[in-house]
Amino acid sequence: MNTLVSYYLQILIPLPAIIWAGLYECSTYFWGSLLVYIFYRMVTDANKLINSGAISKNDQWQLFTPFLSVKYFKQLYFK
Repeated sequence: MNTLVSYYLQILIPLPAIIWAGLYECSTYFWGSLLVYIFYRMVTDANKLINSGAISKNDQWQLFTPFLSVKYFKQLYFK
């Protein structure tokens, strides 16, 4: 499967569960799920950038800085 398609599937599949938690579960579960999803996205973005060669494995910690992934926007969403 195309790496871009698999990347979009990885980042979009957890969203219905988070939306469901926001609509039907308590707010604590929703905010906890949202926090875990943000961490998950940072790890997913780092793995995609490492596999594409945009960053090295030693530099993956930098993506845990808020909004630093904007620097790699084109590599993440269009390549």
